[in-house]
Amino acid sequence: AKEERARLMEAGRLNPDGTLPEGAPPLSGFADLPDLILIDGGAQQLRFAREAMHMQGFDIPMFGLAERLEENNVIVNYQATPDEEGFTASGALRLGVSEMTRFGFGPAEFDRLAELMAACILRGEDIDEEVRKLRSEHLEMRYCFNDDEMESALNDFARQIGL
Repeated sequence: AKEERARLMEAGRLNPDGTLPEGAPPLSGFADLPDLILIDGGAQQLRFAREAMHMQGFDIPMFGLAERLEENNVIVNYQATPDEEGFTASGALRLGVSEMTRFGFGPAEFDRLAELMAACILRGEDIDEEVRKLRSEHLEMRYCFNDDEMESALNDFARQIGL
């Protein structure tokens, strides 16, 4: 727990006692602070992050995200934004939108998934069964050849090139 707290303090550029390092610019003013903080990890990481911000006098809403979603069958992966130095500083999460489109998700299904994710993240609801049901309705991969179509396309190509 102490090591985890130290890592969180380092990531937030805070001293172990929650104060800013000497010479660090102050974190004041509305433009400098986010309206919402999403934390990857479990309850302990969320607790430490809240504690660190409260020690600085900030009351910003925080939610645990990636782990909570994965516990509820919504799989995400880390993605660096254009402003970040790379994968190790990833501040965004990516959903497999194109993959689910291949399985037949359209606007209505993505709207439903967004509703479920909001219920999970913002209201702490367990959505595992509803996610399983939504996913079970979309099992056939689309936008690709089936075996017969592939064989036919290869045979046509072979004939066209004289094989």
